[in-house]
Amino acid sequence: MKQASLFRKIFGLLFLLSFIVGFLILMVSVSQRTREAEEALIREHRLLAQTAAQIIESGYLTERWPYQTLRLIAGAESNVFLWVVEPNGKIFFANDPADFGQIISQRFEGSEESVTDIIYKNKERIKLIQHSLNMSPRMQPWNLLLGVSLETVRTSQRQILVGGLIIFLALIIGTALCSLYLANVLSRPLRELQAGVQAFGQGQSNYRVNLKSRDEIGQLATTFNLMADDLSAERARLQEEQEKSQSIITHLNIGLIVHDRRNRIFLINPQAEMLLGVKGSSVIGKIITAELAAKDPGRDNLFNLIKLKPKNKRQDLAVKYPEERFLQVSLVDLTTKAPRGTGRSLVVVYDITREKEVEHLKSEFISIASHQLRTPLSAIKWILKMLLNEDLGALSVEQKTYVEKTYRSNERMISLVNDLLDASRIEEGRYEYKFEQFDLKQLLKEIVEQDRVLLEKNHLEFKTNINDGLPAMVWGDAEKLILALTNLIDNAIKFTLQQGKISLEVKTLARPAVVQMIVRDTGIGISKPDQARLFTKFFRADNAKKMQAEGTGLGLFIAGNIIKKHGGNIQIESEVAQGTTVTCTFPRDGRPKTEDRSSIPAPQITLGERLS
Repeated sequence: MKQASLFRKIFGLLFLLSFIVGFLILMVSVSQRTREAEEALIREHRLLAQTAAQIIESGYLTERWPYQTLRLIAGAESNVFLWVVEPNGKIFFANDPADFGQIISQRFEGSEESVTDIIYKNKERIKLIQHSLNMSPRMQPWNLLLGVSLETVRTSQRQILVGGLIIFLALIIGTALCSLYLANVLSRPLRELQAGVQAFGQGQSNYRVNLKSRDEIGQLATTFNLMADDLSAERARLQEEQEKSQSIITHLNIGLIVHDRRNRIFLINPQAEMLLGVKGSSVIGKIITAELAAKDPGRDNLFNLIKLKPKNKRQDLAVKYPEERFLQVSLVDLTTKAPRGTGRSLVVVYDITREKEVEHLKSEFISIASHQLRTPLSAIKWILKMLLNEDLGALSVEQKTYVEKTYRSNERMISLVNDLLDASRIEEGRYEYKFEQFDLKQLLKEIVEQDRVLLEKNHLEFKTNINDGLPAMVWGDAEKLILALTNLIDNAIKFTLQQGKISLEVKTLARPAVVQMIVRDTGIGISKPDQARLFTKFFRADNAKKMQAEGTGLGLFIAGNIIKKHGGNIQIESEVAQGTTVTCTFPRDGRPKTEDRSSIPAPQITLGERLS
């Protein structure tokens, strides 16, 4: 569709305005001149009627009727007829003999003079001038009727109109030329400004509008030039920032990939190309499908990575091409408000192969070190046990006290070694379970009896609430469950001050069929930030560190993994200085669950059993 230019709009507006104004002036002028001509004609014939009336009145008094004079008056230009009408309406005199003796119905009693419009015989509209004649005081007034044609006025009107139209056309032509000139003058700076905007929009950032006028358009041009300067500076700054960002993305030692919800790739940096073994030119702009990925191992790595969609957490991915690596992937949603199917996401890829190796070496070191400690600690334990039992001879009270302290310290070392061994085996997937049916009530009894001495030593009130409806037998690894629940109760004991309260509640839930164990304490509690890290290795809350309580930070890590292996979960509710509630739930049929492993397989090192 062709756009109307501003020049044509201005020209059309000026021309239309001039035409309307000129036409109105012409019509008003013609109307005014016509009215003036008509009024002049009526004044002239009124004077003529007054003259004729005086002649008639004088002739009537002298009984000499002025027929010749009346015919002369009637024959004047624009006169249609001249009638002298008796009081009864009979025409006494008429310039046309055919009108003699005719009766007119209109009466003019009491009117000295009047001017009215009438339609005459030929349907012509004429002016009727009526003038009263006073023939005699004893007689009723006669009337002089003078019919005046307006043809001369109309002729004059036509002449005026023709002349006006000629003048109007001349004015229109002159106005058109003036409008053309004015439109060109007014639109020229606007066209220059438009050309500047178009040139700037097409990338000619150095283009400026050269207008020196001091009017609004000149001010607009100045504003445009200032805006162009600012935009040019901003564009240069953005270009510089883009180059910096591109350089950072290119040389960043982490992989970056941008894709949409249809798996169309928009960006992949060199580090991601190297980690995945894929060329950016072969995937950018393409939708990565399973069919496309199957044709190339690098694209297959990319496809598997995009499928993870880790959202709010990091997720590990092992790749074997172009070399065996371990990657950690996280996702950032770039367009949360975009229409479905078009939202873009940023995938951040970290190479954690080295970290995995270090973690494996650390775990291997702990395993080997713990294994090496096993033999001397076992020997020390049995020697101390023999001394306490006085198998090697009687001990004095002081000697026995020292041996008991040494024995307790050795027990703590054994517990630490066992925890380290358990944590290492859990991480490496070598923590062996023996699932079988066992007596749940007997298991709970053993746990309570095992911790009773420690509870009494710390002057803690301990209550149990074991539901009578517990099943006689459940499926699981009794030894591991004892370890998990003991760790939970030991934590409650360690972090509850003297005179505090601890309770154990055990019940079953029908739907789903699970066993629920709840350990409550009135201890120091756990802050919200610390709760998120409770099940990580070696973590101890800040307030726990201040108490200087014994512990390695492995108890909850081990307990959580044991319960998870049984298909259950642990939930913790706690407030600082208010206490903690730990809810442990696992199915009655605690069949083993497949454990997700993302770490590098550890070498098969045969370690000893837990020390006892």
